[in-house]
Amino acid sequence: MIRIVSLLTLATLALTAGTATAQVANPLAPEPAAGLAVGFDHGGVIELGVRHPVVQLAATSAHARVQLPSVPGLGEGALELGLTRGVVGAHGWGATATLATTLRWVRGNLLDVTQGGVVAGGTAGYFRRRWLAAVELGWEHSLVTYVAPTPTYRMTVYDAPSGVHGGGGGTLRGGLVASISPTPRFDVLLRAGMLVSERLNPAPGLPFHAMLGGAFRF
Repeated sequence: MIRIVSLLTLATLALTAGTATAQVANPLAPEPAAGLAVGFDHGGVIELGVRHPVVQLAATSAHARVQLPSVPGLGEGALELGLTRGVVGAHGWGATATLATTLRWVRGNLLDVTQGGVVAGGTAGYFRRRWLAAVELGWEHSLVTYVAPTPTYRMTVYDAPSGVHGGGGGTLRGGLVASISPTPRFDVLLRAGMLVSERLNPAPGLPFHAMLGGAFRF
């Protein structure tokens, strides 16, 4: 039992849910878009993302993103699919709400860990056609965790089997998000903030995220 608890503890430290996507939904700029971003999310990362309006649902867009470590073995990989709905008033003040599923993984010296979970969050702030500035709150919770000890772990700790376990907890994030369009079709995106656990304790590792990127609207 102690060995299993130790294994799960290492897995939780190796991989902590906390999406830091460069996807920024502006209800006043609903065109399909594709973007590229670089930043920090438990290590340096590169992100590719696409967003497309959902015709059947008013003021709603679907997004997909892939996040990869900028240096193999340092940082987390992630795949996310979700929906965002937004509303903006006559004077520019508005909000968005996002719900998504996520798959997150890390490949380490001791453990290879993969988690599946859910993401919920939103922004509130000032939205214009060619720029926005908002505060952001988000929650990500892992539902299932697959842990595969590496040969190094099996030789130096014990010969643990690979297996599926329960969720590894979750994180809350808060921060600022901004976007400006220097041309009618190109957006510069910035997102930065802090991460804490669901119990409001500091997240393992460096408890912040930051992304800088660009997106082209078709």
